[in-house]
Amino acid sequence: MIADVDQLPEGSTWFRCALQVNPFTYVQRYGKANTPTLDEETYNNSLVDALLENSISVIGITDHWCIDSGSTLRSLASEAGITVFPGFEATAKDGVHLLVLFDPAANAANINRIIGECGIPADCRDARPGKLDTQEMLAAAESWNAVVIGAHVTSGGGLLVKLTGQSAIQAWTDPRLHAAALGGGTLKQAHSEIINNRSAAYKRDHPIAILRAADINSPDDLRKSGSTCWIKLSSPTVTGLDLAFRTPKTRVRTDDPQVTAHSRFIGMDWTGGFLDGVRVRFNESLNVLIGGRGSGKSTIIESLRYVLGIPPLAKTSKNEHDAMIKNVLGSGTKIQLHVQLRTPAVDNFLVERIVGSPPVVRDSLGTILSSKPSDLLDHADVFGQRELAELARDSELLTELLARYLPKGLDADGETARTRADLERSRTDILRCREGMAILEREISQIPILDERLARFDAAGVGDKLEAQDKAQHEEQLLKRAVDSLGPIDWQGWQVETTYLGDMEATDLPRRPLLQQAQQVLDRYNNAVVAAAQAVESARVQARAELSEVQENWTSETEPIRKELNKVLRQLQPDGVDGSEYLKLRRQLSRLKPKKGKYDQAKEELTDLKAKREELLIQAEEHRAARLRALKSEAKKVGKRLPGTVRATVNDGGDRSALTTLIDNRVRGRLDLVRNAIHTDSLLSPRSLATTIRGGTAGILTRFLGTVTPAQANTLAKADEETLMLIEEVELPISTDIELNVGTKESPAWRGLDHLSTGQKATALLLLLMHRGDGPLIIDQPEDDLDNRFIYDDIVPRIREAKDNRQLLFSTHNANIPVLGDADQIISLITEDGDSGIAGRVVEDGLGSIDHPSVRAMVEELLEGGREAFNTRRYLYGF
Repeated sequence: MIADVDQLPEGSTWFRCALQVNPFTYVQRYGKANTPTLDEETYNNSLVDALLENSISVIGITDHWCIDSGSTLRSLASEAGITVFPGFEATAKDGVHLLVLFDPAANAANINRIIGECGIPADCRDARPGKLDTQEMLAAAESWNAVVIGAHVTSGGGLLVKLTGQSAIQAWTDPRLHAAALGGGTLKQAHSEIINNRSAAYKRDHPIAILRAADINSPDDLRKSGSTCWIKLSSPTVTGLDLAFRTPKTRVRTDDPQVTAHSRFIGMDWTGGFLDGVRVRFNESLNVLIGGRGSGKSTIIESLRYVLGIPPLAKTSKNEHDAMIKNVLGSGTKIQLHVQLRTPAVDNFLVERIVGSPPVVRDSLGTILSSKPSDLLDHADVFGQRELAELARDSELLTELLARYLPKGLDADGETARTRADLERSRTDILRCREGMAILEREISQIPILDERLARFDAAGVGDKLEAQDKAQHEEQLLKRAVDSLGPIDWQGWQVETTYLGDMEATDLPRRPLLQQAQQVLDRYNNAVVAAAQAVESARVQARAELSEVQENWTSETEPIRKELNKVLRQLQPDGVDGSEYLKLRRQLSRLKPKKGKYDQAKEELTDLKAKREELLIQAEEHRAARLRALKSEAKKVGKRLPGTVRATVNDGGDRSALTTLIDNRVRGRLDLVRNAIHTDSLLSPRSLATTIRGGTAGILTRFLGTVTPAQANTLAKADEETLMLIEEVELPISTDIELNVGTKESPAWRGLDHLSTGQKATALLLLLMHRGDGPLIIDQPEDDLDNRFIYDDIVPRIREAKDNRQLLFSTHNANIPVLGDADQIISLITEDGDSGIAGRVVEDGLGSIDHPSVRAMVEELLEGGREAFNTRRYLYGF
């Protein structure tokens, strides 16, 4: 799946190196062989096998003043895929031992010529001093295109042992000395101070690369802790080695730089649009996009955001992102992003998206998964141009930014969202119940009126004369109610799901027979439900048929009563009595009296709904409190990780505008004092406000003593119950303040974002982002809001620190970021005018680290304005 991008250069990677390997003649000459009968072929073969076994891919061959003695070993190791730096161990005029290494492609004859320039005869095979002292050797090595390593500097002929006083200080602090190998044994205190650049006398402007490169005289020596080190190189060349020695903090390790567990992007490709056919490879550490304006840097950044489905936080950035997708990528363009996860195990995925469609996730076999990109990379952060500056202006967006780094377990199952949804449903249910009760209340309020009117009829003796008809009418209603009670029954909800106990995922479980027994139990239950449903349905049909027969019999038996009704009504007419009205009133009363029971039931239901809502409100407050505590804890971590630089403070509910806006929209009347009281009451919560309003005018005046007039309290007390429930559901925003120390650590001067320049704001946020989370961090032109001093003093050191623990991807026009940040992969972009118009392209041979010649030339041309411009600036500044 990743074969296409996997073939592209990855930039700088770690190589395990043994830089002082001795050839067989050295071992034989100095009696280092394990057995007297050892021959060169056996020695070379066993040594190469041990190199491969220990994953050592780079070696230096360094016999004393000799290159030819290692030629056979050089050829054999090269054939095995091991990079060989040919060279020699020199003894300077002052007795200091130095390792001099040349490019793997260097010619042996040329190296022999250089040995001769050092005053060493062709037949020399010992450690005699040459005619150049240590500093002269360092100077000469620059013209030889070689790198020099101080050999075993703390023992034997090492620089810190052989030289003393000013001679040692001058040699050690010589700016052309970039690397030193430690000798064996325990470091002396004085040597430790020098090695760690803490000695005032030996203080260097740029720390030296401390290597482990002891003599290798046998395969067993390769397993010793002091024999090898790890060096990060784009390609194993002298140029790369020299750059690594100049930047030891990021490119040299004496211990194995273990692969971290952070997720990473492997590569990316486009089909269609501005970047049609472009493929890029990403390094696991610091990646930098460079190129002229309009060459596609921002397009790559926004493509990453789009394929991952990560919406911009800031409004302006969202508009720019949408425009980029629509106008630059265009409909139909397909983006593919190759992703690698390293926990719980290394696994590769492909995320692809066609513009206009949702993203699709595939596994390493190409199978489409139900996962979303966020399920793979829930901590990937993407920020467009000037987005950090926009975020800095919104304290609520800052909280959202901080919340991205909360523990995954916090509300992982969406309990907060469910509680909020349940609250909305409870409001609807309560309003429905209250509305139903209001209707029932209006209806049963007619009962006393009906009783009074019927009482007048009864006083006139009408009730006695129509008793039989009244009772028949009552019987008819009861029979109808009996028939209506036998409506259809939904049995589907009674059955339970059982298939999960027999799914494929359960077939390999160790106690499969018990799961089958459980399934059989539930199947029997479901069969019983079906049988019961059939029996009940049969009984229901039978009962309705029998009731129909009962109704027919009742109709037959009451026929005389109906015939008698007309006679009675005629008898009442001379007295001016309307008997039909009496019967109508009796029917109405008979219909309304059962609704008293329904009203009581609804009242109980309302009590239960209110109790459940109260529980939900408490749950919502608990969820919010937990989130608030987590945010405050996360804010404290900011200060711990960036001590004396950046700190964060979380503020609860300072903005009450959601409450006052809701009240303004739903309560008519003057409420300016109420609004002020709500904004100034620091302990007021939405639920406590609703409770206060339910307390009426008196409750409001008590809560807001002396700040609200009785008239405005009375106006607020008129808020209806729906408004009060909406108030309870308001979630007040949690805001975050970020502060930057614009002073020193000794004399800090903390300033909030509101009192910082645009550059300082962006600096604070960028520092925060680089030290939170372990997912990829992608930022488009972070220098837009920073000046070079901020970049050099604050940002670059943090970049170099952060890139060991997470993948970084920046686009930039500023040379400080890729050069001083020591970018592991620089991606050089240009525009080309092709058949389909102007398109973005990766420069040919434009992928690699700064030690890659063509990439270095692109950095010089694009970011420094070319060599002439760079040299002109250096001349004008007096360098």
